[in-house]
Amino acid sequence: MGDIRHEIDRLDQEIISLLGNRLEYVHAAAKFKTSETSVRALDRVASMLTDRERWAIEQGLQPEPIRQLYVDLIEYCTEHELREWTKPRSRTRRLAPPLEELASIAAVNRWATSPPDDEAAAKSKFASATTRSRSVTPSPAGTCSSLTR
Repeated sequence: MGDIRHEIDRLDQEIISLLGNRLEYVHAAAKFKTSETSVRALDRVASMLTDRERWAIEQGLQPEPIRQLYVDLIEYCTEHELREWTKPRSRTRRLAPPLEELASIAAVNRWATSPPDDEAAAKSKFASATTRSRSVTPSPAGTCSSLTR
């Protein structure tokens, strides 16, 4: 049993190392973004979630837990990317509230799976998503969305 636990720990350490590598690419990508909308990339998020669900199914995994993992990971990475994206730019740029102000992952999920067509619709949808989910508590410490680097 000890050998099995050791191997699980080794795999988890490798996964965390890969997440660190992923975050480095997120920071690099931030340098090419031209707006907060391009940082949030809602069309890309929706596409990514669909791909990850498909990959989970191909590996014999249930897609919903994998989707939730990636919703948390994308939220975490987007927060970091927004901080990276704003570093070299003017402080006069108005940013939307950070993702932690969304009351739940469910709000992010609703937002990501059906992106609005224009800025007015985006503001309305954002307000609606955060209002509907105020009673849900954020992810607890120790989950992917609370990692720091």
